[in-house]
Amino acid sequence: MFRKKFFSYFLILTFVVSQVFGFGFFDVSSVSAIENGSWGEVNLLESLDGTIPQYDAKIASDDSGNVIAIWAQTDTSTSYRNTYVSFYNGNAWESTPLIIDADTAAVGSVSISMKSNGDAIATWKQNSQYYYSLYTSDSNWSQDDWSVPQVIPDTLNAYDSAVVEYLSTGEAIFAFNLFDTAISVYTTKYTNGSWSTPTTRESSSNGATMSLDLKADTLGNAMLVWSQYANSFGPYILQYSYYDNSLGEWSSSSTVAAGQIDAGGANSGEVVFDSSGNAWVTWVRTSLYVSRFDVGTKTFEANTYLASSPTRPQITVDSSDNPIVMWSGSDNIYIRKYTSSAWSSQTSIGTYSGIVPFQDLDTDNNGSAIAIWTANSTSYVSYYDGTNWLSSPRELQTSSGYDSYPKVTFDGLNNAHVLIQGGIDLYSGFNNLFTSKFTYNETPTLTSLSATPSTDGTGNVSIVSTVNDADANELSIAYYYEQTDTCGASLPSTTSTISTVTSENGTAVTSTGSYQVTTVTTTPGANTVTSTWATLSDGLSEANGTYCIYAYAYDGTVTSTMATTTVILDNVAPSTPAISSFTLTSTTEQATWSAVSGTSFYTVSSTAGTSVTTTATNYTYGSSSALTPNTSYSWQLKSTDSYSNASSYSTATLSHRYR
Repeated sequence: MFRKKFFSYFLILTFVVSQVFGFGFFDVSSVSAIENGSWGEVNLLESLDGTIPQYDAKIASDDSGNVIAIWAQTDTSTSYRNTYVSFYNGNAWESTPLIIDADTAAVGSVSISMKSNGDAIATWKQNSQYYYSLYTSDSNWSQDDWSVPQVIPDTLNAYDSAVVEYLSTGEAIFAFNLFDTAISVYTTKYTNGSWSTPTTRESSSNGATMSLDLKADTLGNAMLVWSQYANSFGPYILQYSYYDNSLGEWSSSSTVAAGQIDAGGANSGEVVFDSSGNAWVTWVRTSLYVSRFDVGTKTFEANTYLASSPTRPQITVDSSDNPIVMWSGSDNIYIRKYTSSAWSSQTSIGTYSGIVPFQDLDTDNNGSAIAIWTANSTSYVSYYDGTNWLSSPRELQTSSGYDSYPKVTFDGLNNAHVLIQGGIDLYSGFNNLFTSKFTYNETPTLTSLSATPSTDGTGNVSIVSTVNDADANELSIAYYYEQTDTCGASLPSTTSTISTVTSENGTAVTSTGSYQVTTVTTTPGANTVTSTWATLSDGLSEANGTYCIYAYAYDGTVTSTMATTTVILDNVAPSTPAISSFTLTSTTEQATWSAVSGTSFYTVSSTAGTSVTTTATNYTYGSSSALTPNTSYSWQLKSTDSYSNASSYSTATLSHRYR
């Protein structure tokens, strides 16, 4: 499921590289057939001196491919951490990040949520309470776009766990921990410019709480999960509360999963919604489990075991409402997917050794997915096309620094954004932020293929197709042919390349290479491409029958599906007719001949008169202008079919001597 529902396939990577180690690079040495797009270079977003740490880096995207990155960063002049934001406008990042908090006190627990139109809300902890600032999207990124930070009311004694999430209604829910006698869970809702009074989801009197996760569905409902001590000493249990937008209220706190004292309880809870409003939650309780919240009954179904000894599970839902779970364990990065009421076997998409990886996972609007993890001080990604994962993950960073806390999400254009914090080592903090872009490539289409033979005897065929490329890429088109009454579902090995073409669009390439028309300029939507196939130049002078034409478009990365059409070629002339007899009068001569199969008309020429065409099998000269007696007249006769293929002339001579 799209963590931020309208993301694009875009990639933000925050890497950590010190002055000593230099920049890392993305492995772009090859393009996989699985990856429907291309990776960009790793670029520096924010460079520090290697000693100034950054924390809580997160990203959000909108429907148009804009991105906001947010993080807490120590200010060199005050030694306090401030809240920083940076903006990507779909083409480039702003050169200078903005500071949106106006206080000298240290910040933490930053969070951000973004609407599909680009508006955003940021929250953070400062001065032992929570603050927020609203971003109003416009064509220019500036400090004025962010509202003056305001305290979220009644959040004194803020603790280090908070998350904000926009609802489809335009309202926002903020879930957070407060320290009263211990640590409690609260929520408040932002509506029409003001926050509601925070209400308790779980009191610390029932056990200290931590590790909040909050997601909203498309109908304005929300699910909040957290871990909580079952008593003063543990174990953890996994709790939830469901916000019903139609009622405007939260359910009472309830247990998703009980804990085990000897295993540290139930923790690492992650939640995601499918398009029907059902929620899926995964967690660790010695082993990895998942459960589905049925929106109809408002209850969780029985827990399902997924794996043993997992760490840091992540869950997302694809565009077909199939949940995908990712976790690390036994030196492998594993994936399982739920399809047709059953979970797939676990699949390893990468390996690691040493420190247990941090990881994240998300899907786009087409059912593809990106998994990212950090292992052995390096970051890796793997791409899923809906069926298969990359056989080997791509390496994002090869410095000897330490990468951690990766984030990945998709925007509405199906580009992917990845965020990674990194540092010199595990204990020195994170010092630089880097970005890179995976640009999604929309598969081109070629439809409405038609072929019309000429009727001028040239043997040319007009091929017209409709192509579309949503990315507005230049296209190349391949044409093949085969003599058959029925086209195959795929390109048969018996086809031949159409090698001689001209085209009204793009550049025609006369060759037997892969593509016959190249550099076809497109705009999103229907684009008509008209090409002419010179069949006689392709050695088909004897063609006489049904041929199948196969065609597909290529945008430089992927090809369209195959399109086919049939055309009747007739490059063979009918037989030459011969005059079989003459009938004479005193002033006329009539020639008669036998019909020739396949003939549309006959051409008769004679010194007895002007050349004429007729569909009959005889013709008379002299009816309108009498012939001269005792004069010899020569005759020529040929047949022509419906494709303007003409036979050679037959000849005859007759002396007009009528008695």
